[in-house]
Amino acid sequence: MKIRDGIVLKNICGTWLLIAAGETSEHCKYVREVNDTFAWYWKEIEQGRTKEEIVADTLERFDVSEELVRSDIEEYIRSLYAMNYLIKEETK
Repeated sequence: MKIRDGIVLKNICGTWLLIAAGETSEHCKYVREVNDTFAWYWKEIEQGRTKEEIVADTLERFDVSEELVRSDIEEYIRSLYAMNYLIKEETK
């Protein structure tokens, strides 16, 4: 997973927002509100974690079922690709 250049996560007045800065807004929605859980996942993606690492980190930190975590993460990642916040990494 690769975050499109120019996308930032900001907490403004208690609300988490994904913001497409500058020319990046031509490729995706300028602002998207996300909840605390999705902000946590985004921060994990920013750190370069794989989907499996995000699942493991989330299960370690929070008292939730693995089934729910996997479902949430897969749905979230699909939506980020669909909205162009994430882009496919180029393979060499």
